Formats: sequence, C-alpha cells, structure tokens
Amino acid sequence: MSVMLRLAAALGGLSLAHAAVQLQSGFVLEDAAAEAQTVISTVYYSATRQDNIVGATAAIKAFAVAAKANTIGPGARFLAEAAPGAVPLKSFYSEKLQDTLTVASREGLAWAEDALNGYNFMQIEGYCFPTEPVGGGAAMMQYWSAARNDSFLVVVHSSNEATARSAKYVKQRVECWAPPPSSCRAGTDCGGTGKWTTWEDKPPTPSYTNPGTIPFPKSKDLLGWEYKSGANPGYGGGNHVARSADTWCVSQALCVQRAPGADSNWLALPRRLIAC
Repeated sequence: MSVMLRLAAALGGLSLAHAAVQLQSGFVLEDAAAEAQTVISTVYYSATRQDNIVGATAAIKAFAVAAKANTIGPGARFLAEAAPGAVPLKSFYSEKLQDTLTVASREGLAWAEDALNGYNFMQIEGYCFPTEPVGGGAAMMQYWSAARNDSFLVVVHSSNEATARSAKYVKQRVECWAPPPSSCRAGTDCGGTGKWTTWEDKPPTPSYTNPGTIPFPKSKDLLGWEYKSGANPGYGGGNHVARSADTWCVSQALCVQRAPGADSNWLALPRRLIAC
C-alpha cells in the first residue's frame, strides 16, 4: 500500500510523533521512522561576476538576488536534514575570486578553507552522501573555470553539465551523491506541497480530487485520515484530476489488521503513522 497515508488518533489532546501510542480501545500503534525529506536546489548565474550559484536555502536565494543573478533552473536534489551517512553541502563565497562555491568532499572543503582563495563560509545548503547510496543516486560534479574563477556544481549527465562543458569548464571532482529517487515520496518531487493534508469526509468534484466519503463507521480512536500532497504517483502524465492513481488498500487483508477489543472491525496499519 502507499506509505503516504497516516492516521490521526486521540490521545488526551496531546500531539506525539514517532512514538508508541495506546488508543482508547487498548490497541497500540507503533509509529515508523520518518522518511528523509529532500529539496531541489536552484542554479543562479550572475553575469556581472560570471558566477554560478547553487543552493537550496532561502539565504542563498537572497544572496543571489543581491548579486543580481538570474535563475537558471533546478539543480540536484539535496537531503533537507542530516541523515545517517550523509555529509553537509556547504556554501562559501570568495570576494577575491568573486566566486560562490558549494562543496561537500574533503578536497572541496580543503579548497574552500585555503586562505589563498579567500572563501568565507555562508551556510549549509543541504546534505548528500559521500559515496553512491544503495538504490542509486546522481553524482554531483564540481566544475571549474580558470578564465572566470568560477565553480559550478552540476549533476552528472544533466543539462547544467552540458552547459559547463560548452563554456570550457574543467571537471574537478565528485563532491557527493544526491539521494536515490524517492518515487514521489518526498511530496515535493512530483508537484505537491509535501505537507500532510486532511482527507475530508466529503465527495470529490471535477476540480477537487479529495478521495471522498470513507465507507466505514467512524472510529472512536481514529479521528481521520491524512495524505501527503504530491506524494502519490500520477500514472497518466501528471493529470491529477482525470488520471492520477495510487494504491489505497485500506480494506485488503495485507493492509488491515483487526485490533482485539477495537470499537470497529478494521484498523489500517500503514508503515508511517502519526498520533495526534
């Protein structure tokens, strides 16, 4: 079933996440660990500085605006928060070189920290993996132009890498690896907000794709369903009104377990649960 459903359960008016929760019926829900969230970095270019700027934070966007840089397009996906085995992607700026640098590797950090280059640390833009992660991932390659004194972090085989090569940038090193494809599960990768949204108990309309009325008696333990916006695949080319689909098997044997003493005869157990 989709792992992008979660249950809302009453527990004395408190909000608990990632914990074991005993419901009023006596049944205990075990919350699964949260999936790693990703963000899409943005590539900016300042013609006055001949500087490519790559990052995912509001701070780097403000820096790019101040530098009168134009938005070129999306870059690599970064992990939004630290995760086991991940390393930080750090941004630096050198007034001496008029260059913005985003690095994660030991070699890249050594270059950034060399006093002769004049870089100053700005902030952590996200996180990535020092080696290719299980499940695959995209290599983030650092390019350099001596003519422009410009660093350019690109995804291997991307249009940005083609642009760097056509401008005679030279390949330096792999800084790190982007997280493996999330199959839309991050919520923002497929056009959604990435936020949990209440599954309202009302029928859908041609312009409102709410799943509709739940065909079961309401539980005393479960206050409602939520779904993650953008986390469910649209198998028809992205037409979310007419051709979207996902597996919502809340009434099938593999997805349902009867809870002894529960007030209703069904209780869905998705892998990710939040108790509210």
